[in-house]
Amino acid sequence: MISPQCCFKYFFSGILGLSIILIQSSSPAQTVKKEKEFLKNQAASLTSSGHEQLALDQANEALKTWQESTKIYRRLNDQEGITESLINQNLAFQVLGLHKQACNTLLEALKLNVNLGICDTALQQPSPAQQEQLTAVIGKQKPTSVNLLGLQNLGEVLRILGKLNESQTVLQETLTLAKLVSSSKISGIYLSLGNIEQSIYQQLQEKYSWIEEPFFREQIANIIPQKAQKSLLYYQILENIPNISKSAKLQS
Repeated sequence: MISPQCCFKYFFSGILGLSIILIQSSSPAQTVKKEKEFLKNQAASLTSSGHEQLALDQANEALKTWQESTKIYRRLNDQEGITESLINQNLAFQVLGLHKQACNTLLEALKLNVNLGICDTALQQPSPAQQEQLTAVIGKQKPTSVNLLGLQNLGEVLRILGKLNESQTVLQETLTLAKLVSSSKISGIYLSLGNIEQSIYQQLQEKYSWIEEPFFREQIANIIPQKAQKSLLYYQILENIPNISKSAKLQS
């Protein structure tokens, strides 16, 4: 006589075997999907944590956090996530005063494989040919929100590095791209353009103070008012753009 326990044993074994077969046939895709969702949530959480750390003046910690989020986005092959997390890293580098690293990080984020050395402060002003090449490379960028943010950051970092011509080129091309999609970034780009014109104006004033050759002094004296007026023009345009953030501050 077969005992109930024996029947239950065989019944349970059969159910377990069937369950294993079903799991083996369906779980791989579900497992991959769940893993991706988990990693995306983890990356998003790290991104938020990095911003909180930066707001608390914990730039080193924010940088490490965003580096971790970048690794996750690379694992997911999420190109937009990679770009955004690298732009975030640039913010931490800037707070730490590591502007050259910030510049190179932005080039990586935007996939700008330009052999112009635009982040190298040791190099002199670019030639007209190099400026044209930089213009062409920037013009090929897709005018997505994240790309425009990266380009604006690049223009600002170049300004801080003293690469004023390159900064101006990047920002002017960024404005052209932003206008194609009526981006909300336009007001911020105008602010950056006003800042770069102001920096050029200040640089010319400094040159005028120590250059003795009359011909060059006259040339600089003619350019200075033009740069001051152009800077003012950008700021005036900025004032007329609707819905601009009241918290935006003009940088000297």
